[in-house]
Amino acid sequence: MKQSVTKPFDYYQASLNLQVFKMFIERFPNIVVNILLSYGSVNPDFLEYLDTYRHRIGKIILDCGTWTLNYAKNPDFKRITLDNYIRYLKRFGHLFDFYFNFDDNFTSSGVEKNQYNQKLMEDAGLSPVPVVHDIYGDEIDQYIYAEYKRVALGSSQVNSQRHMAQITRRFDGTGTELHLLGQSGIRLLGYFPISSSDSTLFANPGKMGFIKYWNPQRTGDEKTDTIYLEERISEKIKHKHMYSTYEYKKDLDAFLQNTFGLDYYDLVGKGSAVNKMLVNMYYAVQLEAEINRMHQGFGFTGRA
Repeated sequence: MKQSVTKPFDYYQASLNLQVFKMFIERFPNIVVNILLSYGSVNPDFLEYLDTYRHRIGKIILDCGTWTLNYAKNPDFKRITLDNYIRYLKRFGHLFDFYFNFDDNFTSSGVEKNQYNQKLMEDAGLSPVPVVHDIYGDEIDQYIYAEYKRVALGSSQVNSQRHMAQITRRFDGTGTELHLLGQSGIRLLGYFPISSSDSTLFANPGKMGFIKYWNPQRTGDEKTDTIYLEERISEKIKHKHMYSTYEYKKDLDAFLQNTFGLDYYDLVGKGSAVNKMLVNMYYAVQLEAEINRMHQGFGFTGRA
């Protein structure tokens, strides 16, 4: 049976490895996760998520792939165009809970270009979520005036609680759902009426030898420890929490064994990346639950 809890906040796991997802749903059949797929990396796994395992997923959203277009070393980047994105959404858009505008200019001066793309998509009969890249100009006011039901905050300017307070005040009372792109920090997500967020920060650390641990021994709202498992010993790697000297190593070992049936040696060496990503995927679920606990305490409803 799926969890049936009304949540004001949804966390979308991005760059999710299909093998890890299958491991997760086998171990935790009662936990529902949300997933972000990216048009920048369309592959056969999409069909698995959208069809075969759709009943095991809460919500699925689609990123336009412009991050890949701008930053990733992708030999297939020429495929990522507005015209191709529109064609893809006309065929498959109905399979996603929502999808984003083709915001290919990430600078504060790219508002006009991105809004032009938004209009072209809307003229094609689509309903993309607009993405803010300039929190200081009148871009936000334009989206409020147009009465968009959901707006995404994609600006690199959104990097502090002060910025979040300024933005959410502007949306206060509008009923708009706010999505924060590429963020997982509880300081930004827990204390403000953000409806949803996404991040790859739980998939990528596993590939690099780190696990995320929600440490119940910590005081306060933030209980995240990021632990380096010391697979590759190097003087260049200096991390706050090294596994061998971790203060709560005994608690961590008990958590890994009781929750996943894993020990330290299952998390290091050849083929261990999927186990690390499994641990981090579970951490993301814990983080989502904690953010919802905070939102419910503050009386947030998921809308500004």
